[in-house]
Amino acid sequence: MKDYLKAYNRIIKKAKNRPKPKVYYEKHHIIPRCMGGCDDEKNLVKLTMDEHYYVHYLLAKIYPENKKLTYAFWMMCNKSDKKRPKPSHKMKKLSKKLMFTLNPSPR
Repeated sequence: MKDYLKAYNRIIKKAKNRPKPKVYYEKHHIIPRCMGGCDDEKNLVKLTMDEHYYVHYLLAKIYPENKKLTYAFWMMCNKSDKKRPKPSHKMKKLSKKLMFTLNPSPR
C-alpha cells in the first residue's frame, strides 16, 4: 500500500506543478468525494487521461475497503463515454480483476 500511495502522491504533485495539459485532460478530486473531499479548486487537479485511469486504480489499491473507489475505477474503464478516450487493455483488465475481488462469483 505504501508504494501505491507514493505513486499516487507523485502523480498529483507532478500535475499540480505543470501548466494546463495540451492534450485531453479531466479534473480529478485529490481527496475523493466519497471520502469527504470537496469541489474546491484546492482539491482538484488536471490529469491526462492515462494519469486519471492510473490514479483511480491506485486509489482502489490504497483503500480496498472503500468499494466506491473500486466501482469508480471500474465505471471509468467500462462505461461508454464518447468524449473520454478509451482505456488501455491493461486498465480494463485491472478494473475487471478488482471488481471480481469486490464481488466474487458464487461457487
